[in-house]
Amino acid sequence: KFDHQRPAGGANINELKKYNAYFLGPDEKILYLTFDEGSYDTYVKDIVDVLNKKDVKATFFLCKNYIVANAELSKQMAKSGHSIGNHTYHHKNMPSLATRENFEKYLSEIKEVENTYYEITGKQMDKIYRNPKGEWSYRDLTIMKDLGYSTYFYSANYDDFSGTLSKEKALSEMTKRYHNVAIYLIHPNNKGNYEALESFINEMKKQGYKFDLVKNIKN
Repeated sequence: KFDHQRPAGGANINELKKYNAYFLGPDEKILYLTFDEGSYDTYVKDIVDVLNKKDVKATFFLCKNYIVANAELSKQMAKSGHSIGNHTYHHKNMPSLATRENFEKYLSEIKEVENTYYEITGKQMDKIYRNPKGEWSYRDLTIMKDLGYSTYFYSANYDDFSGTLSKEKALSEMTKRYHNVAIYLIHPNNKGNYEALESFINEMKKQGYKFDLVKNIKN
């Protein structure tokens, strides 16, 4: 939506809550920045530097291999108060594994990330999850809830993964989508997102918005 009103229709907020799943929270002037990382060609470190400079906490959904390849950064992010969530081991289609026959594979996709994060940081991973590529099913949501996770979708996103955005284009896309308790999905492998981030944060603070972690969204 481009009118700064909260989305209406589509997904049912109350239905999703039964599965500890969210794409919005209570109607407040809060924004949630979330970053999905599925590659190595990334600006995560640069983004974290901007966030720390502006005293803004954000949520990063990471796959196992990224955490392993960026162990020191992962530890720094946790120490700085950012939240790292589970984005699976191999970035697979999880609903296809949410079956009796494939359950062990499904479980491995989640547990491998948890265990790796603990080995590297010495801390338990926040029990927050985002489905790779946004692919989900009610069975998938049920399994994650039974594993103690909350699943976080999003209410503000744009095409920032199929090509490089300029700083100006990224800033325009971010700015025209804000609304109360917007959960932003941003891909940190796009340089324009990194370059636009500080300006976006400054503008939203001028508008009276605060930033928070999705794990703090309450029913």
